[in-house]
Amino acid sequence: MTAEEKALGKLLEYGHFDQEEKKVEGIAKRAMSHGYDSLTQPQKAVLSKHLTRDCEGVTDPGGHHNGCQAELEGEALAEALDRESYGDGFICDSCDQESHEHQRQWDKMNAE
Repeated sequence: MTAEEKALGKLLEYGHFDQEEKKVEGIAKRAMSHGYDSLTQPQKAVLSKHLTRDCEGVTDPGGHHNGCQAELEGEALAEALDRESYGDGFICDSCDQESHEHQRQWDKMNAE
C-alpha cells in the first residue's frame, strides 16, 4: 500500500469526503481498489488537495501556541487523521510528542 493509499484510506474511514462531490469519493475508492498509481493525472489532481494538510500545532498549559504549520502528507497525514479521530487534534508527530510532554509535566506538577 502506498503512502497516498494509506492517507486516502483514513480519509474515507473518517468521512472526510462526505461533504465533497460524489466523484471525489469515487476516485478515492478507485485508488484504494486499483491502486493510486492506476489513476489518471486528472483524477490525481482531484485528490491532490486532500492529500496534504497543515498541522494545527499545540498550545502549552501557559497558553502559548507553538505555531507549527508542518505540511503533512502520506503516512504522516494518515497518522494525524488517526490522532484527530481520538480527539487529539490534527497534529504532526512532533506536536503529539510535545503535547504528551506538556501533559506529563502538568501531571507531575499536580502530583507535588
